[in-house]
Amino acid sequence: RSTLFPYTTLFRSRARNERTFPATTLASSTKGWTGHTLGAAGIAEAVFTLIAMERGLVPGTLNSRDPDAACGPQIIFDNVKREVRVALSNSFGFGGNNCCLAFVAGDRA
Repeated sequence: RSTLFPYTTLFRSRARNERTFPATTLASSTKGWTGHTLGAAGIAEAVFTLIAMERGLVPGTLNSRDPDAACGPQIIFDNVKREVRVALSNSFGFGGNNCCLAFVAGDRA
């Protein structure tokens, strides 16, 4: 490892994020809105995701100001009004209890 290791990691992370998730992909965290819900975090996040899809409103990341450069431009801090057709809800719990739910909007009747 060189003395540039932290920067190398940063640039690799940024390059991977830009390839995988274009700037038009939005990401936010709802934890600032709810606090630590522990065991209810997964269902709360899923409900937030479904409401965002239904209402076309992506919730911003509350109580956060300084973006991490490695995360890229996808992290939003203010609510964004736009259609959400596909969403991914990630919940990472204690002891490796993790869950990722993918939601896709169906045709409206």
